[in-house]
Amino acid sequence: MIEVFPVRKMCLLSFLLLLLTLPFLVHGSASAQTETLRVMVYDRENMPEEYGSCEDNAWVRYIQSRVLRELDIDLQFVRVKRADDVAQINLLAGQNEPPDIMFTYEYDFWLTLCRNGLVADITDELEENGSYLKRSHASVLPYGEIDGRQYAIPSLRSTTDVTSAFIRKDWLDRLGIDLPKEENGCYALTAEQLLEILRSFQQADFAGRGTDAPEVIESRVAKAEYELGFAPKFDTVIVNDDLETAKAETLKVITQFLNR
Repeated sequence: MIEVFPVRKMCLLSFLLLLLTLPFLVHGSASAQTETLRVMVYDRENMPEEYGSCEDNAWVRYIQSRVLRELDIDLQFVRVKRADDVAQINLLAGQNEPPDIMFTYEYDFWLTLCRNGLVADITDELEENGSYLKRSHASVLPYGEIDGRQYAIPSLRSTTDVTSAFIRKDWLDRLGIDLPKEENGCYALTAEQLLEILRSFQQADFAGRGTDAPEVIESRVAKAEYELGFAPKFDTVIVNDDLETAKAETLKVITQFLNR
């Protein structure tokens, strides 16, 4: 997820850092100098009615009171339905009422907002006030840059889902299949070899399922063969024999494509 900073010129990054770190410095209610800050909040439509709404509940009121007391900021939350967020943000922008801070999962949408001048360049603010963010988010901050300037703070996830495919080495041994290795120690496996191994595994039925007829086995392998047939149609092929290198190459290709 990307935090997007619209064009309103406030030191938004300072606010985020101060909100987390300042002691009680300001007391009382709103003053004549009180700033209003509108922050988008996702409505996932799953909050029990007895707790209120995503814009008005016990936690919201607690946060608002502390921000007003400590920072003299009138914090307002703007509800946006998660299922229809792009359309609602576009509508708010068209009405000249976009939130000062908003969030999106859609990279292309964020890029469009930036290219249309609707997102603030926060490079200087990050440099001046974001020393902690620069350390904690060093691995993801580049994803919020355009032409070397910072326009967003990508979210840093605590967990990352990884999908991988594995081949049973013991089954390969039972079939007498010895895969060649490259100099880096990785197995070298072509698409054709993979298909043959899949067919052999299905026919051998080492798992003892005994439920698949030969035509069913062949239909599954045929589907895999059909999908692999699209490989030559891709503009770029990245071989993941080294994870960090593959990640860097993938990021480079995606960035070049989006900035064309």
